Amino acid sequence: KWYGWIYNTALTGNLTMADLAGPMRQKARIAIHVAHNRARLLDDDNLSDGLKPVYDSLRRCGFIVNDSMRWMTRVPPTQERVKDAAKVGTTITVEAEA
Repeated sequence: KWYGWIYNTALTGNLTMADLAGPMRQKARIAIHVAHNRARLLDDDNLSDGLKPVYDSLRRCGFIVNDSMRWMTRVPPTQERVKDAAKVGTTITVEAEA
């Protein structure tokens, strides 16, 4: 269920699917940042604890080898309150670490 959600969510960054898919292709660690635009803000523990399905979905879709700290850095998630319902959403940024 969640991996379908990943494809319907804004994915940004400096890597393509071909750069990330599979253990043979991912040679370096990547940084993953999740930014939420929400009508109602979450408290900090719910914001970060709720990301496990996102990381699992990125793995299932082939964006990361696995969700261990060996392969990725989890940038602390951010959130911003928006009043316009059209601006509510989530952006996931996947970038190679230098």
